[in-house]
Amino acid sequence: MFLFSLVSVPPQGADISIPGQPLTSGRSYMIKCRVWGSNPPGRVEWFRGFRGLPARPEASYNQSVSADGNVTTSYLRYSPAPEHHGQTLTCRGVNGEMMSSQTVEDTVTLDIFCESTFLNLLPAEEDNFDNFQTYFVWQLFFYSDTFFYLFFFVSSLECH
Repeated sequence: MFLFSLVSVPPQGADISIPGQPLTSGRSYMIKCRVWGSNPPGRVEWFRGFRGLPARPEASYNQSVSADGNVTTSYLRYSPAPEHHGQTLTCRGVNGEMMSSQTVEDTVTLDIFCESTFLNLLPAEEDNFDNFQTYFVWQLFFYSDTFFYLFFFVSSLECH
């Protein structure tokens, strides 16, 4: 006769991975959270808000469990807005089978930048600089035989 005993273990760690730092307002990002060490496999919950205040739950895009059942990976599709600057993003690992509320978390503070803009003054050109990305303001003066060009690049200033 065999006796099987299922031992529940709370999650042991959590880790947020944000690609493409810094985050720019108006774009979309897939943010990953890994939770490991839970038996049965943990569940990932996402929250965004300010430290010390109740956080708003965020819906995850996808959750999967590794073949050995040790790691749960969750993705959050996140579109930053200027008002998110300074808020926190938390991923929390939970074992729903356990009576206790022992959880693990990883939290990052959101650093949101404004969408890049390009201003071209005198004369109006049809150039497309949508993908131009810097984090400061600068000017470029350029002389040709008949025109004086003045370009202003205003890119990714912090939105706060």
